[in-house]
Amino acid sequence: MLKRLSIKNIDLCDVLLSLDSVNNFCELNLDNVTMSNECKEVFCKSLSQCKKLKRLSIKNVDLCDALLSLDSVEYVDLDNATMSKECKEVFCKSLSQFKNLQRLSIKNIDLCDALLSLDSVKYINEVVIDNVTMSKECKEMLCNSLSKCKGLKRLSIKNVDLCDALLSFDSVNYFSELKLDNVTMSKECKEMLCNSLSLCKELERLSIKNVDLCDALLSFDSVNYFSELKLDNVTMSKECKEMLCNSLSLCKELERLSIKNVDLCDALLSFDSVNYFSELKLDNVTMSKECKEMLCNSLSLCKELERLSIKNVDLCDALLSFDSVNYFSELKLDNVTMSKECKEMLCNSLSLCKELKRLSIKNVDLCDGLHDLFNMKRLNYITLEGVKMGTLGKVLMCKSLCQCTQLMGLTLNNLDLGDGLLSLNNLEMLRSLTIDNVTICKDGYLMLCSSISTCKHLKLSLKDLGNAMPSLDNLKEFELVNVTMSLECVDYIKSSEQDQLLSILRQL
Repeated sequence: MLKRLSIKNIDLCDVLLSLDSVNNFCELNLDNVTMSNECKEVFCKSLSQCKKLKRLSIKNVDLCDALLSLDSVEYVDLDNATMSKECKEVFCKSLSQFKNLQRLSIKNIDLCDALLSLDSVKYINEVVIDNVTMSKECKEMLCNSLSKCKGLKRLSIKNVDLCDALLSFDSVNYFSELKLDNVTMSKECKEMLCNSLSLCKELERLSIKNVDLCDALLSFDSVNYFSELKLDNVTMSKECKEMLCNSLSLCKELERLSIKNVDLCDALLSFDSVNYFSELKLDNVTMSKECKEMLCNSLSLCKELERLSIKNVDLCDALLSFDSVNYFSELKLDNVTMSKECKEMLCNSLSLCKELKRLSIKNVDLCDGLHDLFNMKRLNYITLEGVKMGTLGKVLMCKSLCQCTQLMGLTLNNLDLGDGLLSLNNLEMLRSLTIDNVTICKDGYLMLCSSISTCKHLKLSLKDLGNAMPSLDNLKEFELVNVTMSLECVDYIKSSEQDQLLSILRQL
């Protein structure tokens, strides 16, 4: 009754593996398995007799002397499989006969001696091709056949040269997701691909990474349900940027946008007409003054915005606010430059975000803004790293932290808290406290240590406790990581009656 078999990191050279008599065998996974030539032949031949085999995964296996032919498989995953010319030809030919094939993944394989076509595969809905070497004829045949797979929904192509082929989805009815990463295309291929994408009415998600689109124009005006776009290190012409940004502003169903390592200086980005926009990620994006202003203004009007991440971006010419955002729950800022007015508006608007649950600010100068957390009662996680604050800002931030009664995780790195007094009173839900390279005044240390017992479950990473004695009376779980303390402090903790503390100290 064997149905599933997984063999990993095993030498089968001295045995013969056959599955001829296994009636209901449906899933096989091989990873880094060594077999003799005879074993390969017997094994592959027996696989062809497994009429109920549905899932096949072969990784890091040498199949050079064996012929693999299957017709019942629905899911095929080949990764770094070595095959002879004849084996490739037989496998690729049999693939076209896999009438029930739904998902095909080929990674790190040389198919130069074979022709791969999916014309006859009626139900295939997902294809993954990663670091596959193909001849000109193979590329042309594969791309032509993909354009005829009417049921294709998801396609991922990575580390592949498609210069000799044309890729289009004009005849694909339900195509919903495309991922391109480090794909080289000719001018004609880019133009045909972008034109066909603009006509894919069911397209929902598009990810383009390390691709040059200078010769093409990308637009989503006619795409009804487009909801997610990721661009990373994509080169575009001025016309392409303008058309892309204009069309994005008209995608009423757009929910998530991620732009990384892209120059948008010639374009204007806005979400005024987007109904359900909920997540924006910007990393190392260059924008003009007008683009920054329009982007920030439109963000403040996105009532459904939930998550915002901005990294390595200059926002000096813009004002960022979330006053009208109903469900804003997560903000991440890392190495963001802002003007005094922007800092003040940002900090003031954050204090009004009652639904904010996650806040992460790294490498940002907030000296001109007061970091007030009083009204953020639902904050669960706070990370402050390399943040510069004014004297009053430090005191106010520490004072307001103890009002975040829902706080579960607090990370403070590379900070100067000045005269701020950090207390964990009222933070009964706090489970993790990480303090690394933080300057705290003497009274602040004493208050911090005396309030630790407020938390019942706590993981503490604090570089130097010095002579401070943390109160452990009510703690049920307490873990110390990378903590430097005096001998008196160690003796004090060892004297605790809690057994789990003793076991932790033995590991210090």
